[in-house]
Order: sequence, then structure tokens, then C-alpha cells
Amino acid sequence: RHESSSAYNKYLFSVSLNFRTFDENALLFLAVSSQPDRFVSLTLSQGHVVFRIGYGGDSSLEISTVKTYNNGNWTRLEATRYFDRKKKVEKGLLKMETELIDGAPTPPPGQDAIPDFFGANFYVGGVPPGFKAPIPLPGSFLGCMSDVQVLQEGYNLLRNRFWGVQGSCSDKPLTVVGFHGDGYLELASHSLRKKSSFGFVFATMQEDALLMLSTFEGLEGRYQPLEDNEELTNTIEQEDRLSYYTVSLRRGQLDVRLNAGRGEVRLASTGSEYA
Repeated sequence: RHESSSAYNKYLFSVSLNFRTFDENALLFLAVSSQPDRFVSLTLSQGHVVFRIGYGGDSSLEISTVKTYNNGNWTRLEATRYFDRKKKVEKGLLKMETELIDGAPTPPPGQDAIPDFFGANFYVGGVPPGFKAPIPLPGSFLGCMSDVQVLQEGYNLLRNRFWGVQGSCSDKPLTVVGFHGDGYLELASHSLRKKSSFGFVFATMQEDALLMLSTFEGLEGRYQPLEDNEELTNTIEQEDRLSYYTVSLRRGQLDVRLNAGRGEVRLASTGSEYA
């Protein structure tokens, strides 16, 4: 809630925060005025940050980043909307790392339509159960946040009402991930020596599924040819493209396939089912 003793100017509203997440779709911030159709929201949509403002009626503004920011790294977000009373023009600005995007609402709102958030509640990372949102909202945020500022004033997130929030954010690497059936996780691969081993733990109800794949396919253009021996380089690249190892489930049985460029070797479990 805005409780500052400093002068409040409804014609300027700004939000800034740091976040870190792997979430694709999540609510970052929401402010709703006493008129529910006038709001400011910051969300993640397929990893893109979306800045949305509602002015009532058909007037609205939506700005979205080109890049995605659900990469698990700390990211600084700054969003601002302001109304120029001389020019009677409303604008929005979204700043993310190397991106700076601005926009204007359509149709242009009048001065009386500018959202007034004096005394309004601010929601960070989610909304309470039963909350009636003015727009469809994604799910609650799963990740880390810090240095949340609204109108350039810092907020202690644990001094207000909260639920499902921890007081610190661990920098320990994530070792457990879940998949909804339409996603993937990309990691740096490792070459297998003559005597090598690898392993992981999984749980699934699927009988047929790809669990892991290491391949050079799809990485064309990453390696630059050697000027002195382009033919040798092309030969190596061709062998690389034929090299892979993969682990999958086929009818509940584990299926491991390896290829060093000279033919596939297949290992399959017998008896036990792992799905």
C-alpha cells in the first residue's frame, strides 16, 4: 500500500525490482486503483516481461520485451508510466538490461482516465485467494526478488501481509526440475571417454519419453573452419554430427543409445518397467 508522507503525483508511476526465476509465466507486480479497470501490471509471458496499463474502457497500453528473462540469472526491471499535462500525452517505458522499450496507449486516454494509486494495495509475486483481478493473471511467481521500489521508495516485503514467502534466496544450484510434458532443459554436454559413466534420477508415469539427448545436431555455424585445413575440419564436423548419446523410455523400458560416429550401440533394460 502507498503510505508515503511525500507528495503524491498520480501522473507519474514507477516500479523497479530485481528478480531471478525459471518461470515462463508469472505475476511480478500488480497495482489496482479504486476503479478496478485502472491498473498497472508486470508479468512474465513465455519468459518475456510484459508491462500493461489499463485506463478504463477500451484504452490500454501493453509493452513486451523481445528477449526472455527466465534464465535463472538476476535481472533488473524498471517500468514507468507518465502523463505530460502540457502535451496531454501518456507514455510508458520498460527498461530491462540492454532493452529499452517505450509505447503510448491506444486510444489515448484523457487526463481524468489516468490511474490513481493513492492508498491502493500493491501485490508482488501473486494475489490473495479469491482476489478479483481486472484482467486474467498468470500464476504466482516462483523465484527470487529483491530491491522492490514503487515511486522510488523501497518496500520491505516481509513487513506486510504475505504467504509462501521466505526471507532469503539461496544461491545453491538447482538439482531438481519438473517438466509439464512440452518443455526441455539445455545444459552443457560432456564427451564420453572409453570408460565413462553418467546418471540421473527420474520419476514419471509416461511409458514413452525422451529423458536425455547429447548431440551436435542443430548447432551448425558454431565452429569456425580452420583456414589451413578446411577439409580436415569438415571431416571432424561430419563425425561430430554423427556422434550422440541418448536415454529414453520405450514402453516403460530404459533404452540407451550411443554413437561415436561409427555406428550405433544400443543398451536396453529387460524385465523391470520404470514408468
